[in-house]
Amino acid sequence: MSTRCRVAMKQEDGTILSIYSHSDGYPSYQGDILLKHWQDPEKIKSMLAEGDMSMLGEELGEKHPFQPDYNDPNGVDTWEATYGTMCRFYARDRGDGGTKALESVNERALISLANNGYEEFVYLWKDGKWYYTPTKEDAVFVELTSEVVETDKLK
Repeated sequence: MSTRCRVAMKQEDGTILSIYSHSDGYPSYQGDILLKHWQDPEKIKSMLAEGDMSMLGEELGEKHPFQPDYNDPNGVDTWEATYGTMCRFYARDRGDGGTKALESVNERALISLANNGYEEFVYLWKDGKWYYTPTKEDAVFVELTSEVVETDKLK
């Protein structure tokens, strides 16, 4: 079972652009990668421009096979060595349609969007920092820090 989440960025006009991320959305994975590798607003915009993803990586990467060749005895190792640090996007890497980023009018609407998609966490870039919240009715964004990531690793 996957831990789904939504990755978002507050725009200059106050609206929020977001994409779905299917796998490993908990803070000790997704949050850790966002904190360590996604601090440049232009890089974040490039990620959102690719649309929904299966898996967040350390880098945007380039178009690549969506999954390893499981018929090749070395397929998984070769794929991981070549593409393992790259994001895996549904449109770019698998050719899916209907995966463009969605716009929300405010943070409450973003959380509602995530709730409706059964996504467990939302990560929001605003004011030069990452914030996150579990998706629940009384959800409130708090700053995503290395302490949050480490605490989640202990769970």
